[in-house]
Amino acid sequence: MKQASLLVIVIVALAVFLGFALGSPLLGPLVGADTDGRRTVIGVEDSCTQGWLDFQIKGHGVMSDAETDSRQEGEAFTQTIIYFAWLKDGRSQEIVGEVKIQDCGFGPSQWPDQAYYYFYLNGKLFYHADIPNGYYFRDLGATFGNDGPLGLFSFHIRGFRYCTVPVSSDGTCASEADILDGSVLRVDVHVSDVGPGGYDKVFVFRDELTLRSAVANVWFDKSGYVVEEDEVAFVNWKAPTATYQECSHTGTCATRPAYALEVIHENTGNSLYGPTPITTAGGRIGIVLSPSLYSDSDTAINQLKAVLYTEIAEIDEDFTASASLNGPERPVVTSVSLSPSDIRQGDTVKVSWKTSGTVTRVRVVVHISGNEVYRDFVAGDATEITFQANVAGFGTAFVTAYNGANPSDVSKTDFSVGPTYERGNLGDLGANWIPLLAAAGVFIVGLLVSLPVVKNPRIFLIALAMLALLATGVYVVVGGLL
Repeated sequence: MKQASLLVIVIVALAVFLGFALGSPLLGPLVGADTDGRRTVIGVEDSCTQGWLDFQIKGHGVMSDAETDSRQEGEAFTQTIIYFAWLKDGRSQEIVGEVKIQDCGFGPSQWPDQAYYYFYLNGKLFYHADIPNGYYFRDLGATFGNDGPLGLFSFHIRGFRYCTVPVSSDGTCASEADILDGSVLRVDVHVSDVGPGGYDKVFVFRDELTLRSAVANVWFDKSGYVVEEDEVAFVNWKAPTATYQECSHTGTCATRPAYALEVIHENTGNSLYGPTPITTAGGRIGIVLSPSLYSDSDTAINQLKAVLYTEIAEIDEDFTASASLNGPERPVVTSVSLSPSDIRQGDTVKVSWKTSGTVTRVRVVVHISGNEVYRDFVAGDATEITFQANVAGFGTAFVTAYNGANPSDVSKTDFSVGPTYERGNLGDLGANWIPLLAAAGVFIVGLLVSLPVVKNPRIFLIALAMLALLATGVYVVVGGLL
């Protein structure tokens, strides 16, 4: 008899202990969320128990079950996964739920008048700004019937951390811990009857959901690229998931892409890739860097932008990264010269230059009197070109060296082109005038010498004839020498 009594005591003690343990915040983290709500009465699964522990009530989730649920007992949470939107104000999606109490269907029910929603994160009581004491309390008042809602709960999780002790009245927290991606948020529902002959808190329902970080990351493998030196720009991404479940209030769910990637050339606004839904939670793509992506315009925006769009609820900002596009190092034109220095119309003129740095090509442009007489690109190792000065007037030669798409400053030199005259033309001040001037000089000097000396007119005429012959001889001799 004593052994039977001892066995009963042990069984009762074990039942009470199990009832405490199943709802205890001291338990370690759960391995994955059990997102299918379950009802209990003081820790005993699904039912109204018999005897002195029986109050003829049972918990039931107000939210609809998914068709695939193993237990059709309703859900406390509206979703099985909550994605965080830790951006501008750090809010998550809204966490909403409700539980009701049902009559067991036999015998009189002792209806509760108070309800408590206790929240746990990975098995530890969860204190936060919206739930500073770790639970929601509902005063049900005098309730009757066989299907009584316990009241809605609703809150947001803000930030990456939560309090492990109650939040003080001024909103500060003395002890915090990280909210980790994949954490399990659990709600335990307790009810009590504080009236005459009532009962203390009875554990009647539990539901869980998984907390997932919706924060994704997108980045380039380099902060900047040099066009024509770097061939490919690599874009990397890492997201918590490639897809997410969108569920209706009836529990019907559809799989949708969580993020889409696009790469934009900011100078033109053109899309170089996408937007294309990502198919894996992490990966990379390559963007071929063609020379046309770089512009030397003063107003150009030489930059690539990667955008990871998302349609997960509550996320009001996309994830972006940028990388600059640079031209190769700029070369320098150190000098420009022309030969000959005295240029005449019709001459062949040589333009020469010297450079420093890497030069892949050179552009030369020549203008004379507003007319373009030469324009061309030559190889980077070239140092001169020639052109015909077919127009008289003032001119300028321009030389620009390029390293790929990146040009040097323009160097220039000015010059003049004189007109050309035929021999014998009185307008020609060249070789034809020198013999004539020499002959005239001899004649004039001889005349000045003979005038004071020769008084006889006949002799003077003979002297003039001799001076003329002498001047002719000088003209012939000097002209022959030239």
